[in-house]
Amino acid sequence: MKTRLLLAGVIVAGLAACGRPNDVSVAFPGQSPVYTKAGDTRGVTFHCPNCGVQVELDTLRCPNKRCGATISWAREDRVCAYCEGTGKCATCRMMNQVNGECYNCRPGGPMTRLGVQMVCPNCGGSKKCAACGKTANPGQCDFCGGTGKVSLKTVKIQPKPAEKSVE
Repeated sequence: MKTRLLLAGVIVAGLAACGRPNDVSVAFPGQSPVYTKAGDTRGVTFHCPNCGVQVELDTLRCPNKRCGATISWAREDRVCAYCEGTGKCATCRMMNQVNGECYNCRPGGPMTRLGVQMVCPNCGGSKKCAACGKTANPGQCDFCGGTGKVSLKTVKIQPKPAEKSVE
């Protein structure tokens, strides 16, 4: 008797969820620049929740003909994956930098190696973090603006990788 009731409950719960569109899968590829010569490779990509095919913003149906799933865009804001929702700069956390100051040359003056003054390889001489040092709020995540959340409507979208041509 208990087994039948349990089985009936599972079937009813399964049927209740059937046909509802799944929320879009959001990925945050790339990483924060650690030093000035490293390019910013961060971005946001959207994928079908069923088959994983990359989709454009606000796509309602999966473009994969085998899947064709209905995609929901119910949640507007997502947790920023680069600062993990803290609002603090990931590069500053990684390099133990305080308030967006360069860890390498902040103690004082220009860097000197073997008696020769040189430009800091980390900050390029600016004495600021490569990621957040150019913003108005050093020490805060520049991708989400220090809020810890990323709005799907205003994010910069990572371009799709170029397809290789076969010759």
